[in-house]
Amino acid sequence: MPFKALTSVAMLTVALNSYSAPTNVDELASNLIQLRGEVEELQAKLDNKQETHKNRMASLAVQSADLKSQLQRNDMELKQLAVSLTQAQKRASQDSIQGTDLKPLVLNAIAQLKQHIALGLPFKAQQRLALLNEISDQLELDLLPAHKAVNRLWAFVDDEIRLSRESGIYRQPIKLGGSERLADIARVGLVGLYFQSGENEFGKVSKTDAGWIFNIVHEDKQVNQIKALFDSLKKQIRSGYFQLPNSLAGAL
Repeated sequence: MPFKALTSVAMLTVALNSYSAPTNVDELASNLIQLRGEVEELQAKLDNKQETHKNRMASLAVQSADLKSQLQRNDMELKQLAVSLTQAQKRASQDSIQGTDLKPLVLNAIAQLKQHIALGLPFKAQQRLALLNEISDQLELDLLPAHKAVNRLWAFVDDEIRLSRESGIYRQPIKLGGSERLADIARVGLVGLYFQSGENEFGKVSKTDAGWIFNIVHEDKQVNQIKALFDSLKKQIRSGYFQLPNSLAGAL
C-alpha cells in the first residue's frame, strides 16, 4: 500500500477514536454520579445505625444503673434490718433485759420488714406478709416470747437475703387485665419479675406511681428475651448474660 494511503488510514483511526472518547467519558461520569449517590445513601444509613446504636447503649446504661441502684437499696435495707436484729439478739441474751423491753424492738423490726415487702417486687407478697403477721400476732398476745420472736424474725430476714441473691421459676396468682389468674413467674433476685400466662402470653412487672403492675409485652424482641430467661431457668442456667425488659422503666 502506498505511504499516502497508510497515512490516511491512520488519521481516520485517530479521528474515530477521538469521536468515541466523549461518549465513554459521559458514561463514566454517569456511573460515577450513580456510585456517589449510592455511597452517600449507604453512609446515611450507616450514620443512622450508629446513632440508633448510640441511643440504645445510652438507654441500656441508664437501665443498668437503675437496676444496680435498686439492688443496692434492697441490700442496704436488709443489712440494716440484720444489724437491728443482731443487736436485739445480743440484748435478749442478757439476763437483765425484760421481755417487755425487747417486745417493742421486735414489733418495730416487723413493721420495717412489712414496708420492705410492700414497696418491693410483688413476689409471693401475701405469703411473706402472712409469716410476719403470725409472728407479730403471737408476740402481741404473749403466745411467743420476745427472744424466740427475734430468732424467727432473723430466719425470715435470712430468707429475704437469699431471695435477693437467687433466681428461679415459681407459680403464683397475678392480677392481669382486671382479673386474677395463675401464672409461671421468673424471678431475678428482687429486682426483676417476669411471667408467662398461657402458652404464648409473656409479660413483666412494671413499677408505676401507683405501685407495681403486671402487664403483657407485645414487642417481639422483649417476648423473645423473656422466653430465653424462662428456658435458661428451666435448664438450671442461673448465671450468665441476660438482656431483659426493664421492670423499673414503667408500664408499656
